[in-house]
Amino acid sequence: MSAVLPCVPRISVIIPCYRDAATLGRALTSLQKQTRHANEVIVVDDCSPESDLIREVIAVFPQTVYLRNATNLGLAGTRNRGLQEATGDIVAFLDADDEAHPQRIEWQLKLVDDNTAVACDVERIPVGGTAVPQQYPWPPQVTSYRSTATMIYANRLTGASLMAPAELLRRAAGYDASLHSCEDFDLWLRLLSGGCCVKRIHRPLYFYHQNPAGLSRRYHDIARWELAVVEKFTASRGAVDDLRTGTIWTVWLLRHFARAAVLADPALHAQVRSELIRLEKWPVLCWLVKLIAASGVLKLWQRTFEART
Repeated sequence: MSAVLPCVPRISVIIPCYRDAATLGRALTSLQKQTRHANEVIVVDDCSPESDLIREVIAVFPQTVYLRNATNLGLAGTRNRGLQEATGDIVAFLDADDEAHPQRIEWQLKLVDDNTAVACDVERIPVGGTAVPQQYPWPPQVTSYRSTATMIYANRLTGASLMAPAELLRRAAGYDASLHSCEDFDLWLRLLSGGCCVKRIHRPLYFYHQNPAGLSRRYHDIARWELAVVEKFTASRGAVDDLRTGTIWTVWLLRHFARAAVLADPALHAQVRSELIRLEKWPVLCWLVKLIAASGVLKLWQRTFEART
C-alpha cells in the first residue's frame, strides 16, 4: 500500500557525477532557474578522479548535498545511492552534463501522484551549443502508458527525465545495477509491470547536451544492454516460447540491424547477427529478419523511428 503524497511535497533532485566537473555547474544553475525549486539537490560523486573539482563546483552552490561513492558503482548504482539518501517525497534525476528546462519541475510535479511516474521530451543540444528555453503554455500534450504492451517494442522515454514518488521507486528496488546501460528502459518496464502509470509530457523540458564520448554514443554497448533488458523482461513473463516473445525479439533485432546500417558499422552488424540465435524457436521469423536485414529499407525505418521518438 503506497503512502499518500503530501499536498506540498518535498522534491529531491539527484545528479550522478563522474568526470563531469566541467559541466556540473551548468546543471546546478539550471535547477536554480526553476519556476518551482527543488527542496534538495544531491550530487553523487561516483568515485570520480575529479572529486576535488566536483567539490569546488558544489562550493558555489551551498544548498547542494555532496555524496561520494567509496567505489565506482556506475550510473544505475549511483542513482540508487541518491535515491537511498534522498529526503524528498518525490525524486527527479538530472545528468551532470545536461540541463533542466526552467518549467521542468513545475510541470512534471503537476502530473505525479502516488502511483504515477512522469517523463518529458528532450531537446538535443549539439556539441558547443547553448540551450535557449522557451516559455511554454499549460496544458501540454500528455501520453499515458499503463502496460508494457507497446513499451517493450521501443523505449520511448528518456530515463534521466524521470520524476516519481521516492517510495514508488524504492518499492521497485530502484535501478538494476547489474545493467551498465539501458537501466532506465528496464525500470520503465518494471514500473509498468507493477501497475504503475507512466506519463510523458510532449514538451522538451530536458536539455540533453550531445557528448561524443558519452554513454549514449556507445552503440555496441547499447545493443548489448538493450537485448539484456529484453531478455530479462521475456524471462519474467514465463512464456519464452510464445509468439509474442518471438515478435519482441524480431523487432529488436531488426532495430539493431537498422542502426548498424545507418552507421555503416560492419562490427555492429556482425554483433547483431550473432544474436539471431534468439530466434531459433521461430525459424520463419529468423528467415524474415535475415531477408529484411539484407534489404535497403532498414535505414529509412530507423531514421523514421528516431524522428518520431
